[in-house]
Amino acid sequence: HIHLCEDLTGSVVRNNVVRGSNQRCYVAHGTSGVLWEGNIAFDAFGHCFFLEDGSEINHVYRNNLGLDMKFPTRLLTALSGREETDFEPAVFWPSNPQNDFYGNVAAGSDFYGWWFELHTTIRGPSLYQDPEMNPQKMNLG
Repeated sequence: HIHLCEDLTGSVVRNNVVRGSNQRCYVAHGTSGVLWEGNIAFDAFGHCFFLEDGSEINHVYRNNLGLDMKFPTRLLTALSGREETDFEPAVFWPSNPQNDFYGNVAAGSDFYGWWFELHTTIRGPSLYQDPEMNPQKMNLG
């Protein structure tokens, strides 16, 4: 979980494995510009490759693999104070289309391989980064 770091252009998350996570796998939250490459996630609960608030842009996801994302038995909703959607897990869950995706594979989820859940505003604590941003009106890539 890369948390509220804003622009991390040049940072790389490469060749890692997440297995048996109780909620989510690779999370960018209020952070942009990271290369996510060659990562694997297996046997986890909730969303996997996850862009959390909608402010996260200019990431590159290349050759990542997510397998067997499961319906969670409980969520962090009570802690976040907002409605979470992990009860319908997606291997890839971008909340902003202004990111690049190449050669990624979603192989098994209780619900979705890919789910672009785009809101009209940033939905969480990274709203301060760009209060006028509307992910629904942004281009893919």
